[in-house]
This record gives sequence, structure tokens and C-alpha cells, in this order.
Amino acid sequence: MKKIILLFISVVLLFSCKKDQQDKPFEETISSGKKWGIQIGSSPAAVYTQIQKMSKEKEFSTIIIANQKTYSKPEELKDRLELYQGLSLEKTDPAARLFFQFYQGKIVYIADFSTNPSDLTKWPKDATDEMAIHKNDPVNTLYAKLVNLYKIPAYANYKMRLSVKQLDTAFDQDMAVDEEWDFNFSVPLKVNDGTMGSSYVRLIFKNNKLSLIKHSYTVGIVYN
Repeated sequence: MKKIILLFISVVLLFSCKKDQQDKPFEETISSGKKWGIQIGSSPAAVYTQIQKMSKEKEFSTIIIANQKTYSKPEELKDRLELYQGLSLEKTDPAARLFFQFYQGKIVYIADFSTNPSDLTKWPKDATDEMAIHKNDPVNTLYAKLVNLYKIPAYANYKMRLSVKQLDTAFDQDMAVDEEWDFNFSVPLKVNDGTMGSSYVRLIFKNNKLSLIKHSYTVGIVYN
């Protein structure tokens, strides 16, 4: 369970491991040709397929959609929730933020960052069990519960934002409007000494085509 919760934190930190004896990063920008099979000029859907293929070799399973758009109505998310690893609900007056973490088809973590402790077993806490979203609920029941909750004025002003994209799920058409996707992976360089080559990759899209691949690479000792 700790690994699941830490995955959400890694969305912010991008790397979940501590690196020591780290060399100065090598950086490159690719504007033509390809790298790791990712082809400049490809459509977002084609790039997604290319990433899925390389992720099996490089052993990573998610990408981050930078500046994810927000949604006002659950109907905008229908059939898409299970493509991601979580969902955030946010509002400004009064300020509140909730996060629902998904794993293997279930809601495994619910956090209300306006409370202490933030870890919840259900939300809203004062809702009936039938209406509330519960820890361990199947993700495929979440949409119907959101639709019902958004009919209540107290919850109707929350904005929704999808979390990390799972690469073992289908391409989401809304990804085509996003101008930056990020991912990272590490590859061992020597056997048993902890030396890793770590890559942080930014994909930049313009006019619905992949325009740039920005790659930052470091070498260092990694401690899990």
C-alpha cells in the first residue's frame, strides 16, 4: 500500500528514488528523426503507441500529462476514468482538494488534503453509504457516484482533473489537445553496484504533431 501512495507523490517529484554521486545532466533536444522509436512529426495517437512499445523495454508504466485540463461535469469523464491512475477534485471557495488513487481496478486511497489526517475510508464522510465513494470501491462504479454527487449543490462546484496515464490502457482522445507529455525511466549500468542511468523525457506537441523530444540524462548511485 505504501508504494501505491508514494506513486501519487512521485507525480510531483517525478523521481521516487534518492540519487547520490550524481553527475551533471546530459541534455539533448531532438527536432527531427526519432529516439527510442518515438518519431518526430507523429500524431499524438501514434506517439502513444510508440511509447507503449518502448515502455516494455525500458520498464516504465505511466506518463504524466502536463497541465491537465479540468472538467466541470462527470459526463465529460465517462468511460475515461479507468484509463488513469487517479482523479483529483478541487475547489477554491472554500479551498479543498481530494485525491482518489486507483490500482488494479479499485479505489485504494482517498485523501482530503483539507483535513488531518487526510486518509479517508469514504467521501463525503456524512453521505449515506449508497451515495458515498468508498475505499476499495471498483473504479467502474465511480462515474455513477460522481453523477449523483454533482446533483447536490455542495459538491457541484468541484473541478475534476485526471491523474497519471496508465500505459496499459487505451489512448485517451483528450490527450491530443495536450502540448506536453512527460515520463522518466532508469536503466542499470553495472551489475549490483547501484549505478543507474536515469532519463527524464518531455515530449512537446505543436499543431497536433510531435515537435520536440527533450531528454535529460544523469548517472548516479540510486538507493531505493
